[in-house]
Amino acid sequence: MDAHTVAKFDEEDLQLLTYLPYRDEFETEYKNEAEQLITQLVFLAENEQTTESDRFLNEVNFARFNRYNRLMRIRAAKRAIILEHRMLAEYLNIVKTNISEKGKYLVFPDRYFSTKSKEDAYRPILHN
Repeated sequence: MDAHTVAKFDEEDLQLLTYLPYRDEFETEYKNEAEQLITQLVFLAENEQTTESDRFLNEVNFARFNRYNRLMRIRAAKRAIILEHRMLAEYLNIVKTNISEKGKYLVFPDRYFSTKSKEDAYRPILHN
């Protein structure tokens, strides 16, 4: 998002959207676990002593790396669509006005319960 778009949202809205403005990304992205595909990839240098199993392992690693690249292209395309069609404001409006989801998305910096009575009811259990 550009700075002009970010300026339209207040801090609470950005928290609801889980948007990190300084990194220009969302806390949770499409296929957020995709990075796990490549975290431990090791490509072996091929030479005359490379075995068939080493070549096979390299091919598997290349396939995993290509899958990761495809997922990143899909992620970028989905993000571009969301930003191009200004869907963030629409989504934020749904989150803020949907009564059945209200407690699910509200941000409580100092509290973990949607109401004071719920907090009081669970206090004995939590503080034992």
